[in-house]
Amino acid sequence: MKLCTYIGDMVRLFIIPALIIVGSLLYTSSLASAQVGGLDTGGNFRVSPTYPQPNSELTISLEIYSLSLDGASIRWSVDGVALSDSDNARTMTLTTGPFGTSQSVRATITPQNGGTVIVQETIAPSQIDMIVEADTRVPSFYKGRALPASDEPVSITAIPHIPGYINTSGLMYKWTLGSTVLFGGPVRGKTTASFTMPKRQSTLFLEITNANGTVLGGEAISLKPATPELYFYEHNPLRGITERALSDTLTLVDTETTVRAEPYFVAQNIFDVGPIAGWTIDGQNANYGEDVRTLTLRSEGGSGEARVGFSLTHPQLYLQSVQRNFLIHFE
Repeated sequence: MKLCTYIGDMVRLFIIPALIIVGSLLYTSSLASAQVGGLDTGGNFRVSPTYPQPNSELTISLEIYSLSLDGASIRWSVDGVALSDSDNARTMTLTTGPFGTSQSVRATITPQNGGTVIVQETIAPSQIDMIVEADTRVPSFYKGRALPASDEPVSITAIPHIPGYINTSGLMYKWTLGSTVLFGGPVRGKTTASFTMPKRQSTLFLEITNANGTVLGGEAISLKPATPELYFYEHNPLRGITERALSDTLTLVDTETTVRAEPYFVAQNIFDVGPIAGWTIDGQNANYGEDVRTLTLRSEGGSGEARVGFSLTHPQLYLQSVQRNFLIHFE
């Protein structure tokens, strides 16, 4: 029983599709500071989550720093309708309306020493679609989107849908990656942020304001570098090109077959920078042709099985390393 390799031509086969599109939502608000006898108390509402989704529940809390709420009478209302269940509570819950609607939330506070404090906020849920586009390597036949890999370029495009703003190109966009503010601060019309993907999971923040500095909304998305993947594809003289990636076991029906290794989510130029790559058969180095990705296997009589493996490592980026193997049965 013996299995040998044959130097053959490249064979392109088929794929497993994937894509990454992150849909995100936000809200806009108009804040009015609390007033007591015409004096600003330095307080208003705290909304959680900061950017709630339409038709979702949020919590609104009173934050008045120079006024004691101990023993105060607190009355809540939404769009002029009293919420008796929330009487004297410092927080209340609210279910937002659909996109394009707004709600006026009001708290009327009567401290023990008299006077009246009114805090009011308008909540209008809006929507932002965040599209992630990675510049990583995938096979030419791949129909999905590439996933971002560490140390590789990635672009995030924000598509805001804000009530009252048909043209959002004049808004100010502030992008923050982790603790680093990109582009030096808010930039008018900056709907796309391009940068090098961090090595570790990071959070990207986007805050949108109008020309007056009023916050119209924002979003935070978690960016996690994709783990490189590797798939094998077969070209068989009898069955032709397979329509799916090989499983972990392949049965060699004829005397030979050609297998192609396709890495996903690594540097676009990984095969041009002298990668550490190669094939093995039962742990021993196997011969291949000009294209390291392609290996032709041929049975020279007998029956048995062998473990065929492929490994690939970027010479400068240790996180871009992938290896995989499969078991081939031959008769």
